[in-house]
Amino acid sequence: MLNNQTCLENLNTAIVDLARNDEKVIFIGEDIKAPYNGAYKVEKGLSELCPNRVISTPISEESFTGLAAGLAMCGYKPIVDFMFSDFMTLGFDMVLNFCSKYPDMYGRKLKLPMIIRSANGGYRGYGATHSQSMQKYFMGIPNVFIYEMSPYHDNKKVFERMFNRNKLCMFFEEKTLYTQKMFKLDKDEIFQLDYIGDNDNWAYISTRLNRADVSIISTGGLSNIALESALELLTDYEIEAEIFIPSQLYPVEISQILDKLIKTSNVVIIEEGTYGANWGSAVLSELQKLQQGRNLIEKINLLSSEAQAIPANTKFEKQVLINKEKIVDLIANL
Repeated sequence: MLNNQTCLENLNTAIVDLARNDEKVIFIGEDIKAPYNGAYKVEKGLSELCPNRVISTPISEESFTGLAAGLAMCGYKPIVDFMFSDFMTLGFDMVLNFCSKYPDMYGRKLKLPMIIRSANGGYRGYGATHSQSMQKYFMGIPNVFIYEMSPYHDNKKVFERMFNRNKLCMFFEEKTLYTQKMFKLDKDEIFQLDYIGDNDNWAYISTRLNRADVSIISTGGLSNIALESALELLTDYEIEAEIFIPSQLYPVEISQILDKLIKTSNVVIIEEGTYGANWGSAVLSELQKLQQGRNLIEKINLLSSEAQAIPANTKFEKQVLINKEKIVDLIANL
């Protein structure tokens, strides 16, 4: 399945279509009006299409997160842009102590249709305060749902899915994916793409040989690294890997792919976030719960980035972050 759009173009098309088709959608964030159009130009075209629904804010993340929550309370559908996900901590109080609690704490179920989205992650040499993967800090909060962009999930469908929840959803966009093509495997047709679960939540990438030795569960931001690792494992080690990439990271919906994981009985979970109390730990916990002591899966390994500040020097950054070499080395030596 091929598409000539990049992930950035697909994302921009998604939010422009939302703005065109729903006058309740409002955009909030720093420098999102033309001519800047937001970091990485995600909001390109919105100022011309709906200028009264594009709100460029001062540098005050907690205040414009609160503004968005108030608008959501009134029936609008705000999409909040944080320039870098590192800055989401500045809006954390609103997320934890208001957005997550509002739907439940007034004696009846209330709606809060709201999305917070941001460029996320490293591999660009931006240093310790502009390179983090922040997903894990928002997991485990009731009524907060975590999603991540991937080249295999149409962003328009994902955004519709998030708004349909009528609760706060957070959408993380790996910066290195912006220039990557959507849906394109392009590995000499060795691999094929399919979908599993409700709303096509899991992108499933497998070889046409269809006899996998190991299952890789990956976040969307590591899609390309996971695929490159699978290709090297196949060509250099004759190890066939299948890859599972969810659109919704949390709550984890691992039950949708359990039957396939049991067939390999060898699972490797990879993520860019730092080691400890992370998404991989949540996946591991869910797997253990589903097995119910039956040991259906013999081997489960978790590989994540080092638990330290990310260097600005790209050589040292590579040593800290998860990469293809670490994935291949782990799997080849299982």
